[in-house]
Amino acid sequence: MSHELRTPLNGILGFAQLLEMDESLNSQQQEFVQAILNGARHLLNLVNEMLDIARIETGEIQLAYDLIKLGSVIDESVKLIEPLAGKRNIKIVNQTQLDKYYVYTDSTRLRQILLNLLDNAVKYNRDNGTVTLTSRSEGGNICIHIKDSGIGIPKNEYENIFAPFYRIKGTKVDGTGMGLSLVKQLIQLMGGTIGVESEMGEGSDFWFSLPAVKEDCSGRMNLYQERLSQIGEKKILYIEDSVVHLKLMKKILEPFPNFLLISANFGKDGLKIIFREQWDLILVDTNLHDIGGYKVLEYLQEDGRTKQIPMIVFNAGTVSAEMEMLKIAKKGSKEYMAKPLEVGLFFRKLEQILTQK
Repeated sequence: MSHELRTPLNGILGFAQLLEMDESLNSQQQEFVQAILNGARHLLNLVNEMLDIARIETGEIQLAYDLIKLGSVIDESVKLIEPLAGKRNIKIVNQTQLDKYYVYTDSTRLRQILLNLLDNAVKYNRDNGTVTLTSRSEGGNICIHIKDSGIGIPKNEYENIFAPFYRIKGTKVDGTGMGLSLVKQLIQLMGGTIGVESEMGEGSDFWFSLPAVKEDCSGRMNLYQERLSQIGEKKILYIEDSVVHLKLMKKILEPFPNFLLISANFGKDGLKIIFREQWDLILVDTNLHDIGGYKVLEYLQEDGRTKQIPMIVFNAGTVSAEMEMLKIAKKGSKEYMAKPLEVGLFFRKLEQILTQK
């Protein structure tokens, strides 16, 4: 399907660009060529977005996960969109403070999300308007806000704008009606969420959040790799229902072949696995969807076979939840860590725990 749709468009765009370079064309012919190019590029963009959505819905899209410095991707995206904003004297203000934050995701798809939202913030803005980017950390996630000073969106349209082909009534801005639908599905695929707040006549604030870590492990990896590799072979169980966080942990421990990481997506599955093997360390997230991380901890602390196994408990909840976690951590050999995960601190805890065992 991709080949059948792209092949004729390639021919149209290729020959139209050759005509565009032909200096013998008169002004009307040049106008016609520009109309062909604009229409073909619009159609190509629509085809690409439809194919992406189809891949997501069929589970065929593959994300190339890596540890990405979020601030750098935002800076690059802003620079790419500034020429478009400059044509209408729209100022882009980047107030994000993300030097210490990283996300474990696909950089190409993340850039696609940012460019789509920034493009909308410019297109639906007023001449001489502003687009402001801000950030905040909450519950183990980094939340990015992209706020414009444009026409605004009625509250009854909030859900509709994320549907394929939907266009807000009364707007004359060019577009495919597919962009926000693709953005939402990509963000959900990455383990994040998206939303919007808007006031008619005052602008719109689109935001999305992604799981984050507070520091990059690459700069200190050689030191940690040397120390942790000398510990010997260790078997680690991670009970976590977030696919993104599981992939992140695998990436963090990837340089240490002496660590065997086994994962369980549910608390009940984790409890079954625990009693089949001998473990050097158990990692537990409290926000599990079935019996919950707190209940898993209670079972492990009450059973003589698992009571003395070292554990690190992850939590991205409220302050009150953290206090409860600290109480649990005092019982037995338990350690507590908040999300977003500080990778350096995690390595230090690993070294401390596994060298004591």
